[in-house]
Amino acid sequence: MTRIAVLGLDPAGVSGWALCTPREIVASGACESALERRDVIVAAKVQVQARGLELVVVYEAHHPSTGHTPSVIAGLALSQGRWFEQVDLAGIARSHTVGVSPQTWRHWAYQGARVADPDRWAIERCRELGIAVSCAPQACACLIAWWGAHQSAEVMRIAQRARAA
Repeated sequence: MTRIAVLGLDPAGVSGWALCTPREIVASGACESALERRDVIVAAKVQVQARGLELVVVYEAHHPSTGHTPSVIAGLALSQGRWFEQVDLAGIARSHTVGVSPQTWRHWAYQGARVADPDRWAIERCRELGIAVSCAPQACACLIAWWGAHQSAEVMRIAQRARAA
């Protein structure tokens, strides 16, 4: 069976990232610059290859129906594009990227509860899961990665295609 690792991304001005296997969060953090994004992608690729795993990038995908203003959507798209630039430069196939709406991963992470302060809840949910985080973007990325490793049918299809190849 091909095993996977998920690089979860919460693209924003300060982006959260987390590398996760189905068993653990391997590494996580937050970054702002292109150099930091490049270092995250390269390190994730090295760690995943050393473990003999298949890397899948799962990112929070925003679009107009998520309820954000056009300027917020534009800013998020810009950050997402900066991450994709690094993913492309690292040679990670776009077929190994999966977008997840905030509603989808949050519904799973918050166990269906409606929350007034999603960032605070993300940090609290990580603590409940035993995941150490220092900021909301990092917490969101950890939950996105954890969701991808455990809940995403699309991530599982990528793993199956890799196993069949």
